[in-house]
Amino acid sequence: MHGTLSAPLAEGNLRALERPLSTLAHAAPPGYDRWSDYATAGARAAQASNVEDLRVACASCHRVYRARYRTERRDAPLPAALHEVQ
Repeated sequence: MHGTLSAPLAEGNLRALERPLSTLAHAAPPGYDRWSDYATAGARAAQASNVEDLRVACASCHRVYRARYRTERRDAPLPAALHEVQ
């Protein structure tokens, strides 16, 4: 995910993140109960071009799920919309 979403963020192209984050909101792995909330908050922040809120949404999700995701889902395919960001 980082490789796909970090480039638009680094370039300041927040609007390019709205669609993939919205897609992620509907692609929560089982048992990742707040995933959808974080992704939706990120998508809203991207739509509003609010980098602070976007970073908070991403950091919150990463703090809660990153280690677990890497352990359980590292090799799982990502939603197609994440590959269309660039």
